[in-house]
Amino acid sequence: MFCPNCGHNREENNKFCTNCGFRFEEPAPEEPPRGTGFAAKVTGILRSDLFLVACILLSASALFSLVDGGIDVFKVLYTIFFWILFANARSKNFGNSNMLRCVSGTVLAEKVVTWVIFGMVASFSLASFVAAFVAKSFDSGIASQIYEELSEELGESMSVAIYGGISSVKLFMIVLGFAFLLIAAVVLLVNLLVINKVHRFTKSLYPSVAEDRNAVVGANAARIALLVMGIISAVIAVFGGLQGDFCYIVANSCFAAVQIILSVIIGRSFGVAKNQH
Repeated sequence: MFCPNCGHNREENNKFCTNCGFRFEEPAPEEPPRGTGFAAKVTGILRSDLFLVACILLSASALFSLVDGGIDVFKVLYTIFFWILFANARSKNFGNSNMLRCVSGTVLAEKVVTWVIFGMVASFSLASFVAAFVAKSFDSGIASQIYEELSEELGESMSVAIYGGISSVKLFMIVLGFAFLLIAAVVLLVNLLVINKVHRFTKSLYPSVAEDRNAVVGANAARIALLVMGIISAVIAVFGGLQGDFCYIVANSCFAAVQIILSVIIGRSFGVAKNQH
């Protein structure tokens, strides 16, 4: 380091230049954080480069979902809230509890909407079974009577075609019912075991920040749940790759990366306590 006045070599810890007597300006002390305890810790997490990467990837996922022709409302909401959290943290604003509450509310809304939609899917599958049961009546004595009447009215070949079509519809309704019931069961199980864990964690996070004390619960469960969700999103992206849908691949790949990054953040920051469930 050299003197800015005369260029003479400056010795370490000297407040004045030994050549010209110029007084060196001391660097201003770094501003201490205005918060303490748990709120300061969470703010440090939200202002980290890793959380910034998560924000960028989440934005990319929402954008490519939009380009692909669908608006994922929850991704858009997460993107908005995450960027606000990041901006507040970078400005050393410790009042992030309201935004964290918004994130928790969005997770809850996603959980409820998933239950409603796939509950309807399960209902549709049950309706398919009922339709198949009704179609089965054509295998009884009624079928013979209807078959004879069709033969008299339309001819033998036409009645055979109609009867075969009814059998095909019955089989189709059974297969469709099983398929939709399986999909609904898997999604609702994931919703119950995975998204519910994330909501439990986020629900405990915002009051902890507001009260500046660590009252977080379910961090380890949320970390594992986000990791599982990330793997599922990655698998979905692979299936999109088989169909050659570039935007679909990018959207789900970015979202998978976000979920895995959040899992890592939670694991590093909260997942070490043995008393968390």
